[in-house]
Amino acid sequence: MVRHQLPGFRPILVHGQCDCPQAVAEAEAERRKAEQEARAEKFRAAWRASGIPAAFSHVEADFSMVPVLDANRAVYLTGKTGRGKSWRAAQYVKGYLIRHTVTKRVGPGSMTFCDRQARFLAADAVQSLIRSTYGRWSQSEEDLFRQWTEVDLLLFDDVGKGVSDERNAETTFRILRTRMDNEKATVITSQYTTADLADALRGRDETLDAIRSRLRGWCEGVVLDGPDRRLERSGPAQGPQS
Repeated sequence: MVRHQLPGFRPILVHGQCDCPQAVAEAEAERRKAEQEARAEKFRAAWRASGIPAAFSHVEADFSMVPVLDANRAVYLTGKTGRGKSWRAAQYVKGYLIRHTVTKRVGPGSMTFCDRQARFLAADAVQSLIRSTYGRWSQSEEDLFRQWTEVDLLLFDDVGKGVSDERNAETTFRILRTRMDNEKATVITSQYTTADLADALRGRDETLDAIRSRLRGWCEGVVLDGPDRRLERSGPAQGPQS
């Protein structure tokens, strides 16, 4: 409150913002706190919308691949089962979404939003998701395909799983090729190396060498080695060992 007094009148107290240094600092701290809370909520909304499984909700954000993804390239994580590929991929996605959750000044106030969208797609679920559109008016197979290929960032998990099935292999390759052609940021996990995956997809729309070359040029490779994390978490097996 600010005290005002005119000659010949009783003093009055008017509610207003004090401009003393302490009050200004406190107001700035409150503003920053409100913006941080708004950014956290907008990030959480973007994370929930991505469909990333709840098991990865508490991963720590990894910002190291944001420049690669901002350049509309792909991060390709490969390694044997249980090496933490999906876990690391979720860390990259979290870092990307946090980095793209921003606050902009709008007049005397501000607006907070996440300017990117991410989506999770498990490779072994592709065909079942496609079949779920059969006979539906609300969503077609092409609608689903556009969601996978047009989203800002796709986490394509366990790519190559089920490629022995001709239809699954065709769809997998079509998703990858479309995202490459449209320069869409993608995080890929696979037990295959890029060369092995190209071999598994051979005979599709491009030659084997062309697929290998495009994957190598588009992807930043990350190889995860070491012990099987799933076995480490489960502890030593009980009973006789074979």
